[in-house]
Amino acid sequence: MNIGLSDLFGFDDVPDDVKSAALMIAARTMTLDETLDFDMDPRGVIPDAILARTWGMVSEQMKFVIGHEFAHHRLGHLAEGAIPYRAARSPSLSSVERGWLAAKRSWEHEYEADLGALEALTDPSKKLHITIGAIQFFLCLIFFEEVFEGLDAGLKEVDTHPPTEERLRRIVFKFGYFAVCVGGLVSVHLPVAQDVVR
Repeated sequence: MNIGLSDLFGFDDVPDDVKSAALMIAARTMTLDETLDFDMDPRGVIPDAILARTWGMVSEQMKFVIGHEFAHHRLGHLAEGAIPYRAARSPSLSSVERGWLAAKRSWEHEYEADLGALEALTDPSKKLHITIGAIQFFLCLIFFEEVFEGLDAGLKEVDTHPPTEERLRRIVFKFGYFAVCVGGLVSVHLPVAQDVVR
């Protein structure tokens, strides 16, 4: 997906056939209609320099995701006494009430873990690169959600996570990186996803 959306990330050196093939593979992989033998895939040959840059981007995105999950642990979100844990097991609430309370509380936890993943970084250069990775991750996630919703609105998961656009906004406003351009990137992102669905 990073290769297909490379224009949004400021890179204009990816051949059009490679971008379109990458977006199609990403969309088909999301819907479980794609085999995972990418190394043997004949659709679009990725130049070595672009492939190396893409792996670097994926590395920074994964560091954010792993930091986010670790932040849940560090912030006590997974403790037995945490609200979602208790709410999911409370006999005094209906199953709908337990689910709603757990999901609502988990939204706060998701926001906290997003910020906690980046606040834990003390090296300014690492913080910058992983913040960029977080922004790219959320832009890819917006694309993913748009493709799924375009195919079948019923495929959307239960809202255990807050809206991706809001998570992205909070990161941008908290850390101040790319505050000017991210709004434009999100508005460009949605039509791209809609084109893939068509």
